Formats: sequence, structure tokens, C-alpha cells
Amino acid sequence: DPVTPSYDRRFYWGVDKPKDIDQLKVKWVNHQKATAGGLLCKTDWMIIRKAEASTAVPSDTTAYRTAVRDQCKKREDQITACSDTKALDTLINTGVGESGGLVAWPTEP
Repeated sequence: DPVTPSYDRRFYWGVDKPKDIDQLKVKWVNHQKATAGGLLCKTDWMIIRKAEASTAVPSDTTAYRTAVRDQCKKREDQITACSDTKALDTLINTGVGESGGLVAWPTEP
């Protein structure tokens, strides 16, 4: 039996048929924004409570929220810097926090 070459369908239409890098960048940047939004929404109520009732937000929470936004920007920059589909494939498929991979999200307080 012949071996069928494999490829990552997130990045390629077929073997040696890469998807459009600009469209992929938009998709992956939007994914980072959605992930950051999901991480931030857990503490949104504290920010709303601060705005409505002037209740202080714990400093570890504000530091975490800032770190999420900072890491999101770094991840977006890493994606935007990819010159081609192969580079983006490598970035996404390398372990988070490993050399050549996306920076890790911060841990919750």
C-alpha cells in the first residue's frame, strides 16, 4: 500500500498546497483575541463593580488582566511576523512557550 502524505488542514488545502497566509493571519490573530477575551471575562465583573460601586479591584487581578493583554499582543505580533504558511504552521504547532512557539498565556491569580 502506498503511503499517503499527511498535511495540516488548518494550513494547507493539500500536500504542498498552502492556504493564503494573509487570511490565515487574520484567522489566527482573531483566535488570540477570542482566547484573551475568554480569559478576561472571568474577572470582568470586578471591573464593572469598580465602575459602578467604586469597589477596589485586587492588584493581582489587574496585573493578570494587563498580562493577558500584553501576551495577546505578543502572540499577535508573532503571527503577523510569519512570512509564509509554513512559518505560521511551525509557530502554531510548536509547543506554547517553547523556542519557536507562541508565548504562553499568563496563569490566573
